[in-house]
Amino acid sequence: MADTIIDRAYEDNASLLHYLSERNELSLLRTVDDSFRKTLVLSAASLFEHRISDAIHSYCDRKSGSDSCVLALVRNKVLKQ
Repeated sequence: MADTIIDRAYEDNASLLHYLSERNELSLLRTVDDSFRKTLVLSAASLFEHRISDAIHSYCDRKSGSDSCVLALVRNKVLKQ
């Protein structure tokens, strides 16, 4: 699987945490770690939602023979919810 923006953010955060740990910046280290964990959860959920939406759209596109009415219905009533 290709690296996502979440993978890159995780690597950057790990580097920052390592840097702060080496310099014994414990208070800042804890603040950065707490903040990033929350950001990571929200980012992963958003990526998952996007991928599921794309999969649903692709499935409906394939099964409906690219019927624009069906795709509009799915987009407006299912994916925008």
